[in-house]
Amino acid sequence: MTSPFVAQWLVASSLLNISTQKSAVEQYLNLDGPNGVYFKPRGVCRANANGIILTYVRVYKTGNSMICTLMKKFQPGPRRHALAFTFVRDPLEHFVSGFTEIVHRSKTNPSYTQEQYQFMRNLADPSATAKAFIRDFVGQQLNQNRDVTDAHSFPQVAFLRNYLPSKLHFMGTLRAEGGFEKSFRTLSSLINYTIFPGTNGQHPKTSSTSGNKYRLAMNSLLFSMNEFKEAMCRTLLIDYICLNFTLPDDCAEALGRPYVLCPPQMSARVLRSE
Repeated sequence: MTSPFVAQWLVASSLLNISTQKSAVEQYLNLDGPNGVYFKPRGVCRANANGIILTYVRVYKTGNSMICTLMKKFQPGPRRHALAFTFVRDPLEHFVSGFTEIVHRSKTNPSYTQEQYQFMRNLADPSATAKAFIRDFVGQQLNQNRDVTDAHSFPQVAFLRNYLPSKLHFMGTLRAEGGFEKSFRTLSSLINYTIFPGTNGQHPKTSSTSGNKYRLAMNSLLFSMNEFKEAMCRTLLIDYICLNFTLPDDCAEALGRPYVLCPPQMSARVLRSE
C-alpha cells in the first residue's frame, strides 16, 4: 500500500518526467520507516538554564548552530524542570534557504560532482541551477549519507520525527521579517530566563538579504505556479500539514484536497509561537 506521502512524491516526479520507484521514495527520507534523516548524536543540544533543563531539537536552516552555541553560555542552577523546544519555518522558504546553502558549499566540497548532481552542471546559469536542483531533489539524488550537507533542503519533519521527546513544549516559527525575536521572547517568558540571540544567525553570503544570485533564481522560479512549484508543494506537503503551515493559495488550488499522515511523534501537544 502506498502511503499518502509517497503518493504525493510520485506525482511530483511525474510532473517533472522523472522515473521514480515507490521503494526509492520510501527509503529516501525514511519518513515512513523506523529511522528519519540526520545523525542522531547531533540531533539535539542540551543545557541547564538556571535550573531548567533545556533540550533543543535541531533542524537545519532554522538557526540551529546559533542556538546550540547560545545554549553553551547559559548559567546553570539547581534542577527545577525540563523543557524541550525547536524552531521551524515556512517549508518553501526553508527549502530555498537549504538550496542556497548547498550550492554555496558545493563549490568547495569534493563530494559534489557533475556525475552525481545535475545542478552542478548548470552553475553558470542560476535559473538552470534552480530547476536542476529541484530535479535532483525530487529524483532522490541528494543523499545525506554521501554528504550531510544535502540534508539542508530536506523536509523539517524528517529532522523532528525521531528526536521529539514525549512532549515538545515549544515550537517557535522563524520568519523572514523579525527573525527569532518574538519566538525568543516567548521562550524566555516560559523559562523565566532571558534569551536573546544577539544575531539573526544569517549567513552573509546566502541569507535572504545577501543578493545571492542562486537564491534569487530559486525564489523567482517558485514565485508563481508551474510544474516545479507544484512538485515542491507536493514533496513538502508533509511539512505544511504536520507543522501547521498554510499552503500558498496557488498550491492549494493545484493540489485540491491533499493529505498526508503525520508521524505519530508529531501529534505531541506543543505551544506554538507565531
